[in-house]
Amino acid sequence: MCAFSTLSTRFPLAYVKSFPSRFTPQWLPRAANTCNVARYFDPRPRRARLANMSTAAVSPAALPTPTPAPESVAGTNPVFAQCMLRINNPTASDEFYTRLGMKLLTRFDFPSFQFSLFFYGYTSDETPDQSLPQPERAKWLWSRPYPTVELTWNWPADTYEKSLQLADKGEKTEEYVNGNSSPLGFGHISLAVSDVAAAVSALKREGTAVESEGTAGESAVAPSAVIVKDPETYHFQLAGPSGGSSASTSFSGLDPVYSSVMLRIKDPRKAIPFFERLGMRYLTRVDNESESRTHYYLAYTTKEAPAEAEAVEEKQKWISSLRECTLHLVHEWGSENKETELVNGNVKPYRGFGHVGMIVDDVHKTTERMEECGYKVVRKASPFADVGTISFVEEPSTKYWVELITRGGKAAETPYEQPPLSS
Repeated sequence: MCAFSTLSTRFPLAYVKSFPSRFTPQWLPRAANTCNVARYFDPRPRRARLANMSTAAVSPAALPTPTPAPESVAGTNPVFAQCMLRINNPTASDEFYTRLGMKLLTRFDFPSFQFSLFFYGYTSDETPDQSLPQPERAKWLWSRPYPTVELTWNWPADTYEKSLQLADKGEKTEEYVNGNSSPLGFGHISLAVSDVAAAVSALKREGTAVESEGTAGESAVAPSAVIVKDPETYHFQLAGPSGGSSASTSFSGLDPVYSSVMLRIKDPRKAIPFFERLGMRYLTRVDNESESRTHYYLAYTTKEAPAEAEAVEEKQKWISSLRECTLHLVHEWGSENKETELVNGNVKPYRGFGHVGMIVDDVHKTTERMEECGYKVVRKASPFADVGTISFVEEPSTKYWVELITRGGKAAETPYEQPPLSS
């Protein structure tokens, strides 16, 4: 949800001063030393470390995966709930997401702040009627176990109806960036389909423009994947087999899966532990030496990933088979030592992508624990309007925002896995 990211000036910022974990006395019980970051330190002999440092500027290399994983502070079965994108025209966006086979789950309106939120996803669930009270619909939404695309629309007028009329005439409140031209940041949402060629044909028949390939470094799992763009030019990657033999003539008949959200990061040694603190499991990595990039994959899943030493093809095949939504982090080698500008999407003039969101049992407790671990809290846990308690925490590598949302029901016994179309 984008309440804060839309109205960032309406909330106070909480800047966290953290005591470096490396100075935590080792005689403290492990429970007290919950934010130990010894995992960031290279265990190699000092001579080897210095040798590596002396050549890093000349020949950047892939960084080691930080281990072991820190303790989660997110409670039972957190949910990868959303990827938020800002839009200018709800009508055009609805047409696009409907073509992708997604369903509008619900809409939240905030007249006092003059913006609305729209949530789309893949589900057979019966959705609540829009006439129901907003708190009731919010509770329903926050009980869903699957990922959504959250669209934030800032009204160009003082009412929803007037704003919609203006938007349909081409009125824009802001020009948004998609994260795939300088400066970079957000990459794409990936959709796995049973037949890419058939998906492309279905979209073209309905007037959706399809590009042959994405921005360099966007994919490690599906190098030949195609990119489609929504009305704001955000990238959606279509990945999967491409035999062109599917009998389905509709996109929704190609078993689309909301498979990943891709973000570019400056330093995996900081980003990966952050998301692990929020309960995500590090799965595997794919090193691309020709492009000097590493692709890291995390998810809420209990499945065992291939060993790091497995062939790239085996890891790609395994990642492609997942029906859980993964977080796909891309690191350009050496960027951790450069003044490389990657944007988080929340500062003008480079706004567009807003955040990813996680549903947790106790937003207050999770936010407090993240702050204790030295992470910046952008918005303290508290109710927003009539849609529940939320907070925002900041990923330390590239300063992406992560929204934490109070769960609307009982946690599922196992992480969500999108069922096949035939189920």
